[in-house]
Amino acid sequence: MNPGSTEAIFQLSLPGGTPGEDVLGLWQTTTAPAQAELAFASPGEPAPLTVEDVAVVWRVNLPFDTRLAGAALQQQQAALRLANQDLAAAQIRLEAFASGQPPGSDLPVQSFGIEQVDFAAPEAELAGWLAPSQGIMSFALGISLPQDWQDSAQEALDFFSKVRQMLAHYAYVESSAGESPTGRTAVSWAGDFETLWQRGLSADQMLLHSKSVELALASRQAWVKMAMLVTQGAALFGLLSSTGNPLMIPAVYKFIRQVMEQYREIRRVQAITA
Repeated sequence: MNPGSTEAIFQLSLPGGTPGEDVLGLWQTTTAPAQAELAFASPGEPAPLTVEDVAVVWRVNLPFDTRLAGAALQQQQAALRLANQDLAAAQIRLEAFASGQPPGSDLPVQSFGIEQVDFAAPEAELAGWLAPSQGIMSFALGISLPQDWQDSAQEALDFFSKVRQMLAHYAYVESSAGESPTGRTAVSWAGDFETLWQRGLSADQMLLHSKSVELALASRQAWVKMAMLVTQGAALFGLLSSTGNPLMIPAVYKFIRQVMEQYREIRRVQAITA
């Protein structure tokens, strides 16, 4: 195998249109799914596997050195755990907002290196989206609809479109070591796995591919978890509001993105100052 680069690359291929970004901040996104056949072989008979009709493909290109590859996967798994923690924090803050509690009242905000008012910025903006003065008639007539609100609505639509693609198709996960293919796995929603391997792999390389599959599936689950949180939050505010605000879903989507980005920035600042 070609030793190739020592840099790990985690890529998510999406069909058509613009690639957007990974809401988890873990995967590079592209719109070009693999079309070429690769020379993987199943035990007993060689058979190429193509993904011409696949909507979403997760690709993990690891360093050829298995020690470096394992460390890269561990780092990405740790980042995914933090993203899930951020989603859980966003849910807590949504529920607190709905109950009228001030954001961050039970957190040592000052230790984050930001002021209380800055920490509460997502809640302040969410309140503006849901204010009675911005009710359904205002939106229906296009009155006072800032461009960034339109952008957020489009981002929410794109996000749910990607989630639907993930739910509608098998998950395909490809891994490489030093830019040389190692394995490709198709996973059905029933949990059935089909893996084709490159010839001559070591046990360590096969294990790394299995861990790459676990990372991809856990990432997909986090996307689904976020979609459920957005819809649940919008439903909650719908019950509490009498305005029938049609932009509750993009409002909650934007709030969750802001909260996740806020905690990422907090960790970044803490790492710099540590």
